[in-house]
Amino acid sequence: MLPSHFIKQKMWPRKPILAEIRKSLYVLLLTVLLFIGYRMYKDHLRFATVIKAETPDERIMRNHLTREYNLKNTNVWEPPEHESRVSSISKPRTTQKEKLINSNEVSRVNKILIVSYMRSGSTFTSDLISQSKGVFLIFEPFWNICHGMKRNATYYTWDAICRNSEDEIKNMNKISDVLQNLFMCNFSHLPAEISKSFWFFAQGTGYDILNECYQSYKNRQVNASVDFDSATKGKCIKNLEALCKNSSTVLIKTIRMSCDKLSKIITKIPELKVVHLVRDPRAILYSRQKAEQIDYQHVGNESQSLCFKMDHNINIENHEMKEKIFLLKYECLAANPVIMAKKIYLFLNLRYTSKFDSWLITHTQGKVSSSNGRFETRIANSLLVSLKWIYNVPKDVLKLIDKECKNLYKSLRLSDSPTILQEYTYLNKFNMTKVYDNMCNG
Repeated sequence: MLPSHFIKQKMWPRKPILAEIRKSLYVLLLTVLLFIGYRMYKDHLRFATVIKAETPDERIMRNHLTREYNLKNTNVWEPPEHESRVSSISKPRTTQKEKLINSNEVSRVNKILIVSYMRSGSTFTSDLISQSKGVFLIFEPFWNICHGMKRNATYYTWDAICRNSEDEIKNMNKISDVLQNLFMCNFSHLPAEISKSFWFFAQGTGYDILNECYQSYKNRQVNASVDFDSATKGKCIKNLEALCKNSSTVLIKTIRMSCDKLSKIITKIPELKVVHLVRDPRAILYSRQKAEQIDYQHVGNESQSLCFKMDHNINIENHEMKEKIFLLKYECLAANPVIMAKKIYLFLNLRYTSKFDSWLITHTQGKVSSSNGRFETRIANSLLVSLKWIYNVPKDVLKLIDKECKNLYKSLRLSDSPTILQEYTYLNKFNMTKVYDNMCNG
């Protein structure tokens, strides 16, 4: 047993040492808490300064964007809690840290391009993909290139073919630049010909928000000048950018781009996913004639141009980009909407849920008494609609189309018109979904 004087000298002095350690820990903890409080106070001041700098209209738009975002995009990537999701609408400056955050956000965006042809079901297809949460749809950005915009109004000069039924943009550099800015949500960098589509097509995401924004400014202006109109639209486009950058997927739908441009575009945007939508050319031409876009007197030239372009695009994909592009046949989507929709969503890395089944049933098997416009996507019976050409297109016209589209028929595994008519007449008694069986199962 140790002597008492040893215990007093060696053991008891430990108490002051432990007390000093505890005191040091308390001081360190208090320092950390003060530092955190200081940082939170600074962030609060910075956010309050941004909000204070907003005009009343910008504050209204910010609140509107927040409501739209919370209702429609509940599963997209969120910035850190100390950053305001929509405060970037009116931030006067962007710090280096915020630039890094924006760069990381853009890299997470799913980029999808639908390439198709006029009256091929592309509006319905884009509507189908847009049912997924967090999708920002950009509808026909190249539409105005051949429609009335003065070329000297912007610094862009487009090289384009402008025909009645086939408007195709040829300038590769311009297409690539525009697509990159669109997918990055840099709408302020777009030429006027492109940004005009945001205001024209109601199908695009944010169309109502744009018009509400513009109207709120216009109501305060007695005499709106050209400069006022341009500046106001620029402010509203900035708000649209914020909505786009808070989306997990950017979807672009166009009928004005040939697939021979896709190889270089995919090289520049390697994460891009492409859906190439095709359709029986007889159904396309019949739909165009019903919409008064062509007449049967010129069906020879129209069918030759359409079928050559479609067959050319399919052959390019098969040789160069087969794994990069999903070839979607509209007739197969019409005959088996749920099966095909699941395949599309799987290819695009989008989550398919059971609620889409009811949407598909409503839009492919429901009854529609009237049309809401030329871009109506609700189809009474998708398969019946896709087969209307059989009894409505004159036989001499079908014969001419068959002659011009032989190569495309082989690529799509389509039968000529007399064969399909015979199959339709027989299968109508049993199962019409098998009319395009060879096309869909080949």
